[in-house]
Amino acid sequence: MNQPRSARRPLILLLLSLCCCALACDVARACLTANIDKRTVQWSTLIVQAKLASLGDKIDIPSTDAPTTRPSGRPTAVAYRVVSFEVTDVVDGVASPGDTIRALVLIGGQPGDSICPPLLPESIGKKFILLLRPFEQTSLDVPDNTQLTVGQGAMVIVSQLGEADMNSETMNDLKAFVTKTRTAAPVNNDQLTAQVDTVANAHDDTEASEAEKAIEDIGPDAVPMLEARMKTANDAGRTRIRHLIDDLSPPALSAEPE
Repeated sequence: MNQPRSARRPLILLLLSLCCCALACDVARACLTANIDKRTVQWSTLIVQAKLASLGDKIDIPSTDAPTTRPSGRPTAVAYRVVSFEVTDVVDGVASPGDTIRALVLIGGQPGDSICPPLLPESIGKKFILLLRPFEQTSLDVPDNTQLTVGQGAMVIVSQLGEADMNSETMNDLKAFVTKTRTAAPVNNDQLTAQVDTVANAHDDTEASEAEKAIEDIGPDAVPMLEARMKTANDAGRTRIRHLIDDLSPPALSAEPE
């Protein structure tokens, strides 16, 4: 029985299937989250459909005395790859079909659950939907002084959708969802200032709730003003601001088991 179009809409909020097995062959996994939703769109500066072109070389990170597990609970990175994709279609951002996108993959030395589905040698030539943000704007969950050579213009995968999870309407649905997210709450500094002041000074959560919702709709662009307002907020306001900053800020890229 054919599903109605409305029943297929949740693909935008799809929780991607995770592969937790350890693989002996070349494999790369790297994304910030398995979700594709409003927040991951806000974290992304480029959203494309692209073919996997290369897994890149595995580059070892010089060993240190760092624990095998990071404070976050994720494995410590022992190596990395810079994988390459060829753009086939653009959903959002500045790119053209045929462009090459390079994305960092951190590889952990310990087995564990994976956030992201794997990119395998047999995945080369297959299409993916990629939500991406610049490498230089992304925190890395690695020991201090870790040196990585990724090249200019490298990206980090915020989230991805594999070819097996796409259908004929996926791109149209995603484009509509991204447009709705981008236009939901254009940033107006005066309005944002008023909302942040309300969150900072409100005497109860009921008074602050509408302002918090408006800030969440604006997304990560509100973080600098929230951080600046932290010092002068009341105690309850500082707690609200911390929660908003945590919610709006993308997580650090962590190592994935290979």
